Amino acid sequence: MDKNKANVPKIRFPGFTDPWEQRKYSDTFTNIPNNTLARAELNYNSGLAKNVHYGDVLIKFGELLDVEKDEVPYITDDTLSNKFKSSKLQNGDVIIADAAEDETVGKCTELVNVGEEIVISGLHTIPCRPTLSFASGYLGYFMNSPAYHNQLLRLMQGTKVSSISKSALQNTVIFYPFDILEQKKISELFQQLNSLITLHQRKLNHLKYEKKGLLQKMFPKNGENFPELRFPGFTDPWKQRKVKDIFKVTRGYVLAATETTDKKTDETPYPVYSSQTKDNGLLGYYKNFLYENAITWTTDGANAGTVNYRAGKFYCTNVCGVLLSDDGYANKMVSEVLNNISWKYVSKVGNPKLMNNVMSEIVILLPKTIEEQNTISDFLDRLDDLITLHQRKLNHLQEQKKALLQQMFI
Repeated sequence: MDKNKANVPKIRFPGFTDPWEQRKYSDTFTNIPNNTLARAELNYNSGLAKNVHYGDVLIKFGELLDVEKDEVPYITDDTLSNKFKSSKLQNGDVIIADAAEDETVGKCTELVNVGEEIVISGLHTIPCRPTLSFASGYLGYFMNSPAYHNQLLRLMQGTKVSSISKSALQNTVIFYPFDILEQKKISELFQQLNSLITLHQRKLNHLKYEKKGLLQKMFPKNGENFPELRFPGFTDPWKQRKVKDIFKVTRGYVLAATETTDKKTDETPYPVYSSQTKDNGLLGYYKNFLYENAITWTTDGANAGTVNYRAGKFYCTNVCGVLLSDDGYANKMVSEVLNNISWKYVSKVGNPKLMNNVMSEIVILLPKTIEEQNTISDFLDRLDDLITLHQRKLNHLQEQKKALLQQMFI
């Protein structure tokens, strides 16, 4: 293959046609000493030097660490901070996480807006400084792209905990456009995408917080029979009901994931729900259904006690308990009431469990009439639809970013 054609990304800004440069890591960076301070030796209040722990690189920060805005802990011992002043980082330096319990090892963050702060790299990190001039942010995005991360995968060692060494990094290849303007445009694009993702995440979090606050006011407080907020026309006190007195309590059946399809089809039109939290418990789609318009809860595992209302016809696996009602009690409102208290009844001995016999005995407080339950359910449905809409927008932006990271780098 023509080297020039190979060194061109699939997606590119108009006006840039030259092949990208490539250099070994060892010719692009110089290594900087780090320290081995544990997180317990750090705090977020004060100190002479800020310290970036590997856990921060993996989880807390994205491709860029904004020293002015992001919360970076301080070293509490001033003598230690003085000792590591020779390792002071600056704008454009990159910190790589060298160990993790999954393939996120190798994730990195580029420092921006360092200013006068003394910032050093901590435990299980590889700090490095570019010897060439790069546009701010370019290395942070390139070195977190699949193009670079795929180079690291074959160099990782370990089973439960994966790691990568400084020596292993030396022969990895850094690809970049020679024109600094192209680097800048790439960095600015991803910064704009990140800003949009952050904005939508905040909107989503706000809606979820708002829902939580409304539920606290729309359901009576402990020891009370009347909610703080109520729809017009309803005045009766709420009544206590035992789950087994208003529901038939049953559960789902074993179904192998291989029997399901990822997408809904004419042959597999019915959703299958299981114990995971992803996609609201949706495992896939199946040719048959078990129940219709019912409440489910997770009986086993980390998500035991999670309750959901399932509208329409559906199938659920054996780790789902099911509440059935011919009198209209299987609705969104009742599922939210149960979800607020079911966690209290989960057995934490060994594998967490909330079995049918325990669920049957739970006592809940409900409006006297199905009409009031349905009115609350309709309101919660609209609120959840809005939350789902924002979640989809956020997912779309995240997928868009993922696709661009795959196609704008080589």
